[in-house]
Amino acid sequence: MDINVPVILEKEDFTYKKLLLPFISGLLTSLGFYSTHFDFLIWFSLVPLFYCLFNYKISAKKGFLITFVYSITFYLGLLTWLFKLHPLTWVGFTEIQSLGIITLGWISFSLVESLSLSILGFLYGLVKPEGWKNILFVSSLWVIIEALQGFSDSGFTWGRLAISQYKEIYLIQSSNLFGSLFISFILILLNSSIALSLVDYFKNKDKKSFKYTYPVLILIVINLFYGFYTVFSKEDNGKEINTVIIQGNILSDQKWNMTVQQGIDIYLDLSKQALNDNKKEKIDLFVWPESAVRTTMENPSVMAQLKDFTFKNDTFLLTGIFDVLRKKDPNDYDVFNAMTGISPKGEVLGKYYKRHLVPFGEYLPFKDILFAIYPPIKEINRLGKDITPGKSSNVFKMPFGHVGGLICYESIFPELIRESTTDGAEILILVTNDSWYKDSSAVYHHNGQAVFRSIENDRYMVRAANTGISSFISPTGQTIEMLGPLLKGYIKDKVKLRNTKTLYTIIGDTVVIFAIILLFISSFKSKKTQEE
Repeated sequence: MDINVPVILEKEDFTYKKLLLPFISGLLTSLGFYSTHFDFLIWFSLVPLFYCLFNYKISAKKGFLITFVYSITFYLGLLTWLFKLHPLTWVGFTEIQSLGIITLGWISFSLVESLSLSILGFLYGLVKPEGWKNILFVSSLWVIIEALQGFSDSGFTWGRLAISQYKEIYLIQSSNLFGSLFISFILILLNSSIALSLVDYFKNKDKKSFKYTYPVLILIVINLFYGFYTVFSKEDNGKEINTVIIQGNILSDQKWNMTVQQGIDIYLDLSKQALNDNKKEKIDLFVWPESAVRTTMENPSVMAQLKDFTFKNDTFLLTGIFDVLRKKDPNDYDVFNAMTGISPKGEVLGKYYKRHLVPFGEYLPFKDILFAIYPPIKEINRLGKDITPGKSSNVFKMPFGHVGGLICYESIFPELIRESTTDGAEILILVTNDSWYKDSSAVYHHNGQAVFRSIENDRYMVRAANTGISSFISPTGQTIEMLGPLLKGYIKDKVKLRNTKTLYTIIGDTVVIFAIILLFISSFKSKKTQEE
């Protein structure tokens, strides 16, 4: 049987009992994200979903329903870590209000993401691809949808399949060529090829039915060879920066219930401890997490303390802080979630303003509607004002090299990190506050996102998190040093400046263009089918 000739398999009638198949896929996929111990599940978790699409007579409506059942099951399972936010009593909500808001957010986020992914089933039911085109159609469309999920101010890429594989270092090295979407593409290729092979086998009882998987397995082997080659052949001879990350381990409710000075004292004390523990070597750079300094750069007392620390200890400091930009009317101003750098001479070396903000955390979308429906939601923003997004990468031009700043949520958007690298960043510094999610799977997923950003752009990543995970990540995505969640302390290591440019840094997510071409090709039917 020739793999190049589309084989039209007679499909069975669909019954609603078959929705158990996408439900199983959703459960298995969410479990694959829950822990790296289960990441292998992603290699076959989607087989039941695709078997249901490929084996039964599917209309656009039924296709939508099938993928929606998968998606809502997956996202509800994936986003259970949102309940780690409870209770929000420190914001001013009662426990019942807190649980209600979090449950609403959990369902809403899951629903929005599920509806977008359900487009796959809808279009599949419309097009009804045949033979091997089934594989190309769902694989290319899946990648396009994953790309679109990150394409707006409210974009959310947490469910990108590739992220589940962040520990599989050799598998994901090709991200420096085509980005994390390419890893998702490989995963979907394998799942869909296995599903189509099973459909063929159960109908024809022919061992040749598994021919659909052979090209995919060859691609995976090539991908792994590239991974091994990249990891073991990478040169690493840039200038070393002896760096310390401080993890204060201050939970969100504690942070907003202590004074600004109490918070600063925690970070100063830990920094001095690191200096005392390492008296025989010079510390070039200290990195404090997002909003470690819970005030603005207009505060002269606080800025004086930071400058005094760097001057007395002959070191540089990069820290999360807030900044304001005042307008003609002194009562009219913009607030920025910022990172600033301070030199050993006490000079402010620049500011970076967070570009991609967290909805409901840093700004409230649809404010008028939300306030009308549920007035207490105003209390969720402790600053009393929406954060203003930054507009550029503002790479820090430090005396020792160029530093690309990133803040928290931005690490899940590859284009932002790519822009910083293109603008000259030789090392990436990510400050974040993951205290909201304590020790849930979310903090591991978030750290996994940083792994991909390091590989994609061939840069060391210094990741400072308020309550963890803080980590040093190599350009090949290996965690060199890590301080786990809910621990107080510091970690130290040497990172190196790099000025290389990967193919991904140059071309970005152009794999999406390739996916669009494949989708177009796989949507065409043969003349024989059209005549029938």
